[in-house]
Amino acid sequence: MAEKVYWVTPEGGTLDLTDGTQYNIRQGIDGRHMPTFTFVSDKMFTYPGEVLRGITTDKREILLPLTVSGTSAEDFRNNQRFLEYSLDPMRGEGKLKVVTDDSVPKTRLMNCHYQGGMGFLESGETGNYKTRIYILQFICHSPYWYDPNENSVTWSDPNGTLRIPQVVYNTGDVDTYPLITIGGPLQLITITNETTGKLLEWGTVGSNMLGDWVRLYIDTRPGHRNCCVTHWMSTPWTAPPYNYGNVFKFLWYGSNINFNLVPGENRISFAVVQGAYSADCMVNFRWLPKFNGV
Repeated sequence: MAEKVYWVTPEGGTLDLTDGTQYNIRQGIDGRHMPTFTFVSDKMFTYPGEVLRGITTDKREILLPLTVSGTSAEDFRNNQRFLEYSLDPMRGEGKLKVVTDDSVPKTRLMNCHYQGGMGFLESGETGNYKTRIYILQFICHSPYWYDPNENSVTWSDPNGTLRIPQVVYNTGDVDTYPLITIGGPLQLITITNETTGKLLEWGTVGSNMLGDWVRLYIDTRPGHRNCCVTHWMSTPWTAPPYNYGNVFKFLWYGSNINFNLVPGENRISFAVVQGAYSADCMVNFRWLPKFNGV
């Protein structure tokens, strides 16, 4: 099977850019493999060269040479208008979707916006009344491709103390940031990635102790970082819940807000002290592997 490329609209609709009839991507795709990097360095008096201070990953730009065709002038304009409507960045963020031509095809997604490429000089070199050749430009503020199939691992412990490290394996090329759910009669909560040494720890939510039946929803993704506590005051999961809102700000001293999973094996341990009741404690990790290229 030949490689397929799609545009996924903000509403979730899919437009095949390689159908070979209305739309077809030509040779010359640029920017879809490794992202670019910025090196921050300082000159030092009497020191040869410079001293490297840090490396950051830049946003990514991808160029897609695309041919738009029609069976007539009217059909061509309809196809072009539909493409323009689908790509309009004012409608929100879309996605580039690639399905590889491997023996077992892989699907990769990239969040991005259309940036330019459909404003151009109309000439015989760029097409005619039934065909036009564009070079679509996409800007990707998050520079990594990701697998749309979410990975998930769940542990439970009847004693409420998940101290034995569990292995979470990140199959991607780069760090990823998990969504974590914890449930049970919890009081003191400590989550540690022993591979990186980073931890998250809560013992209070404002002036309230986490001592009864709670469910903690933790989103560690940069730009999202949120921790929502839903608190039941009596019999598990039956009384009306009370939502404390975002309690990331109540992390204990020494916690790391950049709680990531590195590529490969991550040894995750929990120290969960039970509150007023005794019952199972449940922990769930969910994450999307990320990749440098397709």
